[in-house]
Amino acid sequence: MACSLTSNLIQPFKYLIVIDYEATCDENRGFGPQEIIEFPAILIDTNEKKIISEFHSYCKPIRNPILTDFCKQLTGIQQHQVENAPIFNEVFESFEKWLIELGLLDPQQSSQQSSQQFEFAIIHCGDWDSRTMMPLQLSLTNIPTPSYFNRWINVKKHYSNFTSKPPTGMVGMLNQLKLPLVGRHHSGIDDSRNITAIVIHLLSNGVCFDITTTANPNPRNRNRNRNQNDSNSNSNSNSNSNSNSNPNSNPRNRNRNNNTNNNTNNY
Repeated sequence: MACSLTSNLIQPFKYLIVIDYEATCDENRGFGPQEIIEFPAILIDTNEKKIISEFHSYCKPIRNPILTDFCKQLTGIQQHQVENAPIFNEVFESFEKWLIELGLLDPQQSSQQSSQQFEFAIIHCGDWDSRTMMPLQLSLTNIPTPSYFNRWINVKKHYSNFTSKPPTGMVGMLNQLKLPLVGRHHSGIDDSRNITAIVIHLLSNGVCFDITTTANPNPRNRNRNRNQNDSNSNSNSNSNSNSNSNPNSNPRNRNRNNNTNNNTNNY
């Protein structure tokens, strides 16, 4: 699906949903399996170029219920927040109810609808969230993958095309677009709001947000590094970042991709 080049640009999707998960993690490469512990989603109207609604919930991990010190320091999520949270199955059900209430999902066809029938697309900062983490989480919890998660938009690619600069992380994009970093870096909801600011800025400058990535049907490839297509983003992001993250800890993703030797940072 491509943009319609009329006098006013018509976006391929009426809505974009910005999602930036946080997951259990540790410095130890043997840690796993990772589980989603924060599920934020922000709905953007591409015509109005504004936020319509937000969804947010923490998730109680099952396989590794005790958060590591590394995870707590990195994400800011504390043990009591996940212990008192619903499990992922319940959070995902609430997420789909949110979509239904907004009129974006047919409750009778939520899993069967073709992805081409949706008025919205999922958008991330990178590919890891939908390429790696969501398939893993759905597999762990025996939830069939909805078709709207089978393709998504990587905002970094559209940013790179717009600026003619190499892909960089979220903080690097904010800095180069002269947008403020709001909240805590590596908080799922704060990162989602910051990514949303980037998306709205690009929308306002005529960027066409079409699909950049589709799910790989080969399960062996699902656990590849979230940032395999732009391996230089970590150095670019760090050079432009004012984040308080420890530069030696490979923030956000030290062990998120424990099945690969490539640990480039997507943010």
